[in-house]
Amino acid sequence: MEDSKDQYMLLRKHWYNNPTILFQIIQNLKYKETVFIRPGCCHRNIKSNAMHYLEKNFTRYHFFDEDFNLYYSLSHYPNLPMFSFSRLEKQKEMREFNKECINYIEAYDFFIDIDNKDLTKAYKSLKKILPHFRNTPYSVHISGQKGFHIFVSYNDFPESFKKMKIVDLITLFKNFGRNFAMINGFDDIDFSIYDPRRVMKCPYSVVFVDGIPKRVALPMSDNMIEEFKIEEYEIKYCLANLSRWRNRGLLKRPGDPEKFGKLIKKYGELE
Repeated sequence: MEDSKDQYMLLRKHWYNNPTILFQIIQNLKYKETVFIRPGCCHRNIKSNAMHYLEKNFTRYHFFDEDFNLYYSLSHYPNLPMFSFSRLEKQKEMREFNKECINYIEAYDFFIDIDNKDLTKAYKSLKKILPHFRNTPYSVHISGQKGFHIFVSYNDFPESFKKMKIVDLITLFKNFGRNFAMINGFDDIDFSIYDPRRVMKCPYSVVFVDGIPKRVALPMSDNMIEEFKIEEYEIKYCLANLSRWRNRGLLKRPGDPEKFGKLIKKYGELE
């Protein structure tokens, strides 16, 4: 018999209550904007630099009672303000913050969003795209529902990129995404994602699929990519194999930041 949504919601709570998983999640949320998103509702500007901050916000926004997916920003905000827990006060604070948020951003990560309603097609695109990133410091994780993310941290950028203004860096990535997709015929790359307020699903978070929290946005090893099995991302499987995720991180490939820079410039500087 198919488990009910209530049973999956309980599994989701068990997942997030596990210290091993919370540790992995916090590594990604540190100095980022944490965002809770469900249909018809989005809670932004959440600061979760430590486990107790994240747990307090889980409680404050009734995370476990609602169909929230967990996202985080591509922008790094080391000095992100601590916003009020009062909704009315926070709305005022957010309006002011949004006017000048670009001044708070000290770094910006890169990622490619491969998105297709047919996960099999998204997987085929992933296999075609990854050779372009060979010998660069990238990681991959399943987005949970319709695709995959290829990610490169700002910390692994070439020094020339780190010297760029954030707005110029984002423009370069946007040009890259458009040209890379068009020239290579990658129809399921979303190149509208490059802006200062863009967010992506947090690795190790539980993702709702057709209204049920069934999958986990796990980082993928080379073997997991080559021998892709969707059942390995189901929350039941992940809970049964918790020891596998300890100190696992994003499974970043060793690579040369300069090679990443050359790839981005190859497409991003095209007119």
